[in-house]
Amino acid sequence: MRQVTIMSQLDAVLDRTPVVYEGEPLLLAELEDLAVERDIWRYVQRVDDPAPMPVERTVLLGPVTSYFDRWPVVQTNARAPADLDRFNCCLFRNYDQVRRFAFSQSDVAARIEEDLDVDVIVLLLIDGLSYTDWMDYPGAQSCLVEGPTITPVGFRNVVGRPPIARRLFEKGFHKRMGFAHWDRSNTLTNLFFHGFDPATQMVKVNEFKEVLLALGRLPNEQTYVQILTNGLDAISHRHRGRPPVEAMARHLYQDVLLALVERLQKMGATALVYATADHGILWRPEPKTGKELVVIRDERAGHHRYAEGTLLTSHSRQFSCYGKNYTVLAYPYLFKPLTVLEWGTHGGISFQESVVPFVKLEVI
Repeated sequence: MRQVTIMSQLDAVLDRTPVVYEGEPLLLAELEDLAVERDIWRYVQRVDDPAPMPVERTVLLGPVTSYFDRWPVVQTNARAPADLDRFNCCLFRNYDQVRRFAFSQSDVAARIEEDLDVDVIVLLLIDGLSYTDWMDYPGAQSCLVEGPTITPVGFRNVVGRPPIARRLFEKGFHKRMGFAHWDRSNTLTNLFFHGFDPATQMVKVNEFKEVLLALGRLPNEQTYVQILTNGLDAISHRHRGRPPVEAMARHLYQDVLLALVERLQKMGATALVYATADHGILWRPEPKTGKELVVIRDERAGHHRYAEGTLLTSHSRQFSCYGKNYTVLAYPYLFKPLTVLEWGTHGGISFQESVVPFVKLEVI
């Protein structure tokens, strides 16, 4: 059944009864006025309680079991929207609703804490990568960027408060290793690696093979490894000719993420390797193949898809994150046009920018 038909069917059934949904949760952004329940068993108890319940359009997120024959089940294998333009309009309009049920960056730390029975936990932080770049690779699921899709917000969402390094220290991971292309004099790197000793636990690297070599010095204790590396962000902002996005995303998965897994396997360490990104990239459309980006000039904005501060302008919404206010744009709007060397941008709300991959791979 076509995806649009499935979502239309789901929308119609929800007016009559709760529905068990087994599929990509983010696709529910296309539907209005939902009550989404992740804890199905708690919902069952509420329904079976004689106390009155509000009448709501309730979606129960799977997995489906035989117990749920009391409610209709809608299943879809779709990983991305069938109509991206329509979905982006819905995502912007229903953003607050989606934030309440989607797996998001602020859930990453808790997810990592769920499984600690290994020698090493690795978190690979990638600067600029969309979920669609990796969604067909093993281990990938969608992860919502909460707020403006920019590095200072995205990576701070992931690292969390208190930081993952501190959380894991309290669970027995007393050793740390940190790797980045920038040293701690860089303000953002300093924030993302808060708690890492700059002299003994941080290594500035020029290329990724240096990380693989340094892993040979892993302590014989439970260790947390955090790596910050380049993704597609740099080429989106300056590149002569359209960048080879698919090839570069494949390189990041195969030659970076899987190389980490292979290195740990050869060392005989048990490990969990996680990877995610700060934000995705909204690429310049191919000629005559996609919806054109629309410029609504505002000299107050210094960026294409967002502005620092609160601007009262059309097609926008406001966020307050980490002590700063931001105004972000809906798709397909820009505050200023892309230059000839700029092939992509980020900062606003769209499936391309606001949904990044979250990957978990096991080394046993």
